[in-house]
Amino acid sequence: MNVIRANRFAVFFTILGLGALALGGAYYVTNLKGAGAEMPRKTLDDYLRDGEKYFERGEYQEAVISYERAAGLQEDNREALMGLGEALAVTQDLEKAEESYRKAMDLGGDTSAACVELARVMISQGKLSEAKELVERESAGSQDERLLDLKRQMTVEAPAFSLPSGSYDSYQLLTLAEPVKGAVVYYTLDGTEPGADSEAFRGDLVLADPEITLTARAINAMGYQSDTVTMNYQITVPVTEYVPQDSREGEMLHRALFNSSGGRPIYSYDLAKLRELCIVGTGYSYTQTELQGAVFTENKWKSGNRSGAGTGSIRAPGFLGFCPFLKTLNIAFQSNFDISVLAGCTQLEELSLINDGITDISALSSLTGLRHHSSFGAEGTEDPGCVRQSADRCFHMRRTARTDRIVGAAEPDPGSFFYRQAGRPPCPDGRRESGDGVRPPEDKSK
Repeated sequence: MNVIRANRFAVFFTILGLGALALGGAYYVTNLKGAGAEMPRKTLDDYLRDGEKYFERGEYQEAVISYERAAGLQEDNREALMGLGEALAVTQDLEKAEESYRKAMDLGGDTSAACVELARVMISQGKLSEAKELVERESAGSQDERLLDLKRQMTVEAPAFSLPSGSYDSYQLLTLAEPVKGAVVYYTLDGTEPGADSEAFRGDLVLADPEITLTARAINAMGYQSDTVTMNYQITVPVTEYVPQDSREGEMLHRALFNSSGGRPIYSYDLAKLRELCIVGTGYSYTQTELQGAVFTENKWKSGNRSGAGTGSIRAPGFLGFCPFLKTLNIAFQSNFDISVLAGCTQLEELSLINDGITDISALSSLTGLRHHSSFGAEGTEDPGCVRQSADRCFHMRRTARTDRIVGAAEPDPGSFFYRQAGRPPCPDGRRESGDGVRPPEDKSK
């Protein structure tokens, strides 16, 4: 009984002690604090350091909160307003970011940094004219290179073309007189104003139609545009209609020229605009993109869901005489193909003859711009993707015992040659040796 009574007293005094502590803590908070003693709290510098720390960690919402608290302690603190604007911009709260940068500019002094960031936020909101007016006003007399550079980027030079407007008695290849720095040139051929959704001018453009109205402008990444340029061309080359030799050739040309199976005449100026052609198997035409990743074996090919087998019957396609600007030509499985018809394709930059049974290529001697090129180097070399060039011949192809696989060798293969324009990289991207066959290079122009 004495032990039980002693335990009860111990519990009672413990509870009594805890209650006293609680009352004492409450008295300290309510009385001493009221007498002037405050709980420790963060300073302006603490919040600024926190904002910077969170921003560097990528914790942008926490950075926003820290900079907001810093600005709440001192509304005219430039560092707080600039940090807040940056964090808000990253979180895509662009309106509030703009407001914060404007407050930073209102502080006066050196406002160059605030002006640059404010202009960028305005551009992101599509306020291009307002941003340009701001930068032009603030950059007057300024030596700040960031501000001056932004001002330069807001002015886009109009494109200039290699040929003046006028009449020409032959098909022409139009290029830019010089690249437009930091911008893409877009154009239309129907007289409408070009925009970022129009066709991009990529390197050159064949002028072949009898009447051509080219309208172009340059647009940079920020959305600023140049003045519009309009060029008018008349091509006086006599227009003739080309009649395909058979239905297969007709279907191939309609597919290559118009992406259709037929139903419209083919004129000489249509053929003049042909820049690439892939004749595979039974005469069908495919683009480089469609054949990207294709595998060619001795008597068949496959690319994704497309595949084919058998030998084509195209021998001497007369339409090639109407294609002065043809750049890329791939011919596969045409056992009777007459390569002498290629002698007039002087603009060829890449030629591939795959499993065509061709043993004599002397007819191509007039194509001086081409260099023989195999898709692989010699076996055992460190870089099988590069050709091992020599003075007279630069193709080195043969088949191994596996007839469905082509690899580099020291002797020319009587069936597969690859050529590439002189001056272009001899080791094209995308060509790789495969246990299944030869893969053509990927189209990386888009």
